[in-house]
Amino acid sequence: MLQLTDGAKSLVAGSAGGAIAAAVVGALWHIIPTVMPLFGSMISGFGGSSFNPAAPGPIGGTTPAAGTFTTLASTVIGGSAVLNFTGNASSADTIGFYDGAAPANIRGSIIYNNSTSGSPDLLTFGVGGINATRMSITGAGVVSINNLSTAGYVKNDATGLLSSGTIEHDFNAYNAANVAAAVALSETTVTNASTVTTGSKITTDVAGVGGGNFVMMLCTDGTTCAAGNQRLTCTQACTAVAGTRTACTVQNGGTIAAATVVTWSVTTACATTDPGMNVNAHLTTP
Repeated sequence: MLQLTDGAKSLVAGSAGGAIAAAVVGALWHIIPTVMPLFGSMISGFGGSSFNPAAPGPIGGTTPAAGTFTTLASTVIGGSAVLNFTGNASSADTIGFYDGAAPANIRGSIIYNNSTSGSPDLLTFGVGGINATRMSITGAGVVSINNLSTAGYVKNDATGLLSSGTIEHDFNAYNAANVAAAVALSETTVTNASTVTTGSKITTDVAGVGGGNFVMMLCTDGTTCAAGNQRLTCTQACTAVAGTRTACTVQNGGTIAAATVVTWSVTTACATTDPGMNVNAHLTTP
């Protein structure tokens, strides 16, 4: 049983009470005496089958300013104080709305989905309008924050605000010798699914000798570099002067699955002497 008392006024809600979010009580019971005068109409509809946001009413008073109470009583079970709100049926949602004389003015909500269909055992928190869900928690403990809409990793800034984004990293190789085609210069395993970007470049340190181009590829099949396994193609004129930087071409969407081995391989060597050069793959994860 939950009993709210203000002088001679009292409101009791037990198993026959109307639906209201258990989370409202669990999270806010200790600050209700403070927030009630501020938020005005918060809870109504006790004794009915559901909360009616079209007809809100204050607790313990005839106006929002008077809608306060001084005592919050609970049932003691096993030595613990238990606050319990029970919906009228197992298929009914338990809902708490905040602040508003009409549904259009409702600024927040806490909804516990009791339904056996749809999304059972789902607790949602809404701020900024009716049904404006900002965060939810499933019965399995999965937490979802709606503004984290970019796939990736959660981070915070100096003010504590959370956001999501990708992680950027590089995989490079250096050629200092005159090598033939189908020679690996560097190899690694991509632990998490990633994507190579157009920020990948090849840079000449020492000019080569002879006509044609020096070509490096980033491949997922070692030095074979079959068409479907190429992720980057980096082409530089053999005689390009030191400091020449050229963007690589992304192949096959640049996507690399988790746990994939990738190899920097020489696919075309220069006619006489290969250039000394750096090649760098720029990746984002996920």
